[in-house]
Amino acid sequence: MMPYSFESLSQLKNLRGKLPHDGWQPKNSKNDKTDIAIHHSLTKEGDAHSFSRHHVFTNGWPEIAYHFVILKDGTIQYCHDLSVISYHVGNSNNIAVGICLVGDFREEEPTKEQKRSLKELHDCLMKDMPSYKRTRGHNEFPGYEWKECPSFDYRAVLRSVKSAVKEGDWMSEKLDKGTKEVWQPVIERWTDEEKQRNPISKAWLERIENDELEYKDIIRLLGHERLRGLK
Repeated sequence: MMPYSFESLSQLKNLRGKLPHDGWQPKNSKNDKTDIAIHHSLTKEGDAHSFSRHHVFTNGWPEIAYHFVILKDGTIQYCHDLSVISYHVGNSNNIAVGICLVGDFREEEPTKEQKRSLKELHDCLMKDMPSYKRTRGHNEFPGYEWKECPSFDYRAVLRSVKSAVKEGDWMSEKLDKGTKEVWQPVIERWTDEEKQRNPISKAWLERIENDELEYKDIIRLLGHERLRGLK
């Protein structure tokens, strides 16, 4: 039996104990971890192996700073158990699990594969961390306000039906950026009279382009898909 739900993710690669190190970082308990910290690597390329070499041989740290590294192809590199106190948010290290996405997001966006993996991993961690309270970007932790990290709208990526339920009437909320990116090409296809025998109204396309669609509209669209035989 897997101790954590995230270990069932197909894109997860377990690298614990396989990365460069000089000693071992201390541990507490997964019950002590209340926060998830989102980082970007500030590099165009890289992976857990190269980051670990830098952290150990250049920074003089015992091990890699992050619990997870998400590559551009969506691979999730699992570097530390949740109990490890790694070096990534200073005085908050003992309460925070660190996720780093490869890329310099001052100049680019995370790939779709990275966004999908981040969301899936985050959803699992909220279940796997018994004391989970919040998720913050690196620059939202005390003492790191000056950091340009993670430099992308991680909240839009992480937002989901599950998280929206916690906040209240999610059905009447507008679609977040990530959900819009998924649904806009679908609606474009479903309104195409040449591709569909019974297309939906082009008013749907105008609404999503104008950021007017709400989560409850997705349910209506799924109903149209079934009744109209949309493809």
